Amino acid sequence: MRQARAITRPGKRRRRAGGRFFSAIWLVGITLIGAGLGGAIAIILNTTRTIPVDIADLRPTEGTKIFSSDGVLLGTAYEENREVVKLREIPKQLQNAIVAIEDSRFYTHTGLDPKGILRAITTNVRGGRVSQGGSTITQQLARNIYLTQKRTITRKLQEAALAVRIERNYSKDQILEMYLNQVYFGSRAYGVQAASKVYFGKDVKDLNLQQCALLAGLPRAPSAYDPYRNPDLAMQRRNVVLDKMAELGYITREDAEDARSRRIKLAGIQNEARGYRAPYFTSYVIQQISDQYGEDVVYRSGLRVVTTLNYEMQKAAEDALISGVKSARGLRVSQGALVCLEPKTGFIRAMVGGVDFRSSQFNRAVQAKRQPGSAFKVFVYTAAVANGIRPDELFSPKPVTYRGADGKPWRPTDGRRGYRGSVTVKRAVASSINVVAVKVLEKIGVQEAIKYARLMGITSPLDPYLSLALGSSVVSPLEMASAVGVLAAGGNRAAPIPILRVEDADGVVIEEFNPVPQRVLSDRVIRTMDELLRGVVVQGTGRAARAVPNAHGKTGTTDDNRDVWFVGYTPELCTAVWAGNDDSSPMRGSAYGATICVPIWRDFMLRALKIYHSIEAGQKPKEEPEKASVEIERPGDGARRQPDRNAAEPQPRSDTVTRTVCNESNFLATSACPAKHAETFVSGLEPTEYCSIHKPAPRSRVRRNPQREQPPDDQWPETQPTEPQVVKLTICADTGRIANKYCPNKVVRTYQTGEQPMQVCTFHRSY
Repeated sequence: MRQARAITRPGKRRRRAGGRFFSAIWLVGITLIGAGLGGAIAIILNTTRTIPVDIADLRPTEGTKIFSSDGVLLGTAYEENREVVKLREIPKQLQNAIVAIEDSRFYTHTGLDPKGILRAITTNVRGGRVSQGGSTITQQLARNIYLTQKRTITRKLQEAALAVRIERNYSKDQILEMYLNQVYFGSRAYGVQAASKVYFGKDVKDLNLQQCALLAGLPRAPSAYDPYRNPDLAMQRRNVVLDKMAELGYITREDAEDARSRRIKLAGIQNEARGYRAPYFTSYVIQQISDQYGEDVVYRSGLRVVTTLNYEMQKAAEDALISGVKSARGLRVSQGALVCLEPKTGFIRAMVGGVDFRSSQFNRAVQAKRQPGSAFKVFVYTAAVANGIRPDELFSPKPVTYRGADGKPWRPTDGRRGYRGSVTVKRAVASSINVVAVKVLEKIGVQEAIKYARLMGITSPLDPYLSLALGSSVVSPLEMASAVGVLAAGGNRAAPIPILRVEDADGVVIEEFNPVPQRVLSDRVIRTMDELLRGVVVQGTGRAARAVPNAHGKTGTTDDNRDVWFVGYTPELCTAVWAGNDDSSPMRGSAYGATICVPIWRDFMLRALKIYHSIEAGQKPKEEPEKASVEIERPGDGARRQPDRNAAEPQPRSDTVTRTVCNESNFLATSACPAKHAETFVSGLEPTEYCSIHKPAPRSRVRRNPQREQPPDDQWPETQPTEPQVVKLTICADTGRIANKYCPNKVVRTYQTGEQPMQVCTFHRSY
């Protein structure tokens, strides 16, 4: 017997020990649960003590302010588009639609819906993500009025406490009325009355069933279901609402099917500038931050957004574009766009998306995709230079017939212009010879040009055909300015940046945007392309831009005169200008990039560069001007030199030669050439033929030296006096003409008699 007790005693001790362990676990669990409940009760009590019951005491919301980089308030995105209406003015179908899709047990619960919460938790756990919420209409109202949108346990407890208290103090109809006037429906519309006018152009009392269902589906995700931006998603969401209403018995299945069969008919976005400065750019920035943070945050939380735009440059851009398009009305030009970036950073300094924001909010600087014409040759020749093609390499401008993408013959031409003999790449770029560009593209391969266009920043689809050399694929002005800006930035690519930083309502920085340049082109390619695109301005199709110091660029005109361009740069800024018509109707035959866009570019850049340099001067201590050229430092091995206007003219290198060439033909000038200039060439690469376009007057038949061979008719040398006479003139350094008293930069130059400029500068005046 004792032995039996001895055997059973250890078992009893083990059971007693196990009981004590589980009792301890139970006690700890009860303690934790009690602590949690205590904390929750404390939060609830604190919430109910500090927040008033009167829902009329709404917490004011604050809009997002958009600033330029120079401190100008460009606009405020706010939520004031709200009209309060009584519940009796809201269709019963809209009330039922909201209840059906947002809170089907609204009329039976007391502020919280346990079944809805459990359903949401189960669905979210099964789906592995948060796809449903368990908040009732009353909880949503409490959150919108008193709380933030942060998803925290504390906020959910406060929301629940407020919902219960609201239910105790207000009837269901009062709660529903307040909710329908408070909730956000997207497109800056708060409340059902504003939403009805924004989307359907009518009072809410006049909505039909399918319109009510569409509005009811928006509060869950206003941006995603916005019928202006995503009409297909909006229709799908509307149909979900209709099915739910039929399921709950608010409408019949026949009514639901009839409403499902109807298309969405919207009133259209209202044309209003909302008082924005730089309205195209400001709207662009608001869309960017809305996509990033959500519309509800943008229009309610008081963000402060500092952009890259310089407002002084923006005003110069608006003046130049509007004036330039107005001057070209006679050529059937109605629209234009301009975008300017700082190439080394990618900062957007000016953006004009059209001539009148009130009449059209379509941003042509960003949203318009148009054929760039010959402006796309920048990327063709960049790829060619990178693949070893030299500026002095010769190509025949004689047209060749190719097989087009559709199998039909395609023969690129240069219109009525005819070119005799082979021409250099430099001349082909300056004169924008189409046939040579196509032959260059054929030689290097289309994919090679596409590769370099992509490296430089072109993101639009590019068709892999030879017609790409003539700009057959569509791009936006922003793309063109950004991509060509790589040349100005010494071969470094910086993506376009419209925003410097975003701050919250308390001034705390939420996000900053810093440039991240990437090296994409070599110094050799940059130097050669600078030479080619400088030739466009000095003696090519962009001559009207010569007034801008150190200007480079490329014009573009489509064959059908539907689009004209000029994309040009200096070491400081790169600007793209487009002009045409929204309906792609052709302009008059004399509408070219050279005649419309280059003057706009020139007028803007002359003002913008002054603003840029004044800002630079204000940021840096003043120093004595150097007597040599000023280096603009760039990443990489090389640096481009920008001439100092006060410096002495540099002496030519010993391995270069200077020749007087005709501005039009780019060959050696004759005495009959109306416009000529002195140009320095690397020795051995200078032109050796005389201009064949302008021939001197016939000479006397008497020849003093019959043994001397006379040149053929198309190679008459320039007549020189036996004793050259010279003349000294004061010249405007910007235009190359005789200086007047208003020219800011003058130089004294010596010319041979007959070669001196004959016209006085008219660009600089007393204004």
